[in-house]
Amino acid sequence: MQKKSVVLALGAVLASAALAYATVTFDPTSGTGFVGKGDVQAAFGWNNAALQHNASAVTFTYFVEDHYDVACEWTSAAADPNGKPIVYGITIPRHAMVNSSIAYNPRVRNQISGFTLGGFGTFAADANVPVVGASCPGLAYIGAIVSSVTRSSAYGGLFVSHGGTSVLLQ
Repeated sequence: MQKKSVVLALGAVLASAALAYATVTFDPTSGTGFVGKGDVQAAFGWNNAALQHNASAVTFTYFVEDHYDVACEWTSAAADPNGKPIVYGITIPRHAMVNSSIAYNPRVRNQISGFTLGGFGTFAADANVPVVGASCPGLAYIGAIVSSVTRSSAYGGLFVSHGGTSVLLQ
């Protein structure tokens, strides 16, 4: 019975340690939140000493690929081959730096506890989302206009970077 108690206690300690590393809180609308040191250490395989040494060069970025369904309709019956809108998908990547500062454990001098995320820098997009009523991208030459735009999905999230390596956190 003693051995079973030790195994259960060890399991509880390991489970709580795993939860301690899952300390990423991030608001994708504002770019604010917190990333615990364990998440950064796990991303790069660092121990405490490596984190302490490399922390000032750690950066955070937000990268997302938004997928849109764009419907286009013909402006004249003569150009319309079948009377139905054409619907196609487009992907528009967006990215921004996330301002951050190193957070320290107030009980232990100079011990890093994680990174405070202080909001987005300027967003950059590789293309613009089509606007209803505008010329249909790729079909403007034959008189098609955008009749609807629906965001269908998104992929990406918060990345931590160091030394040319980026890892998705959330």
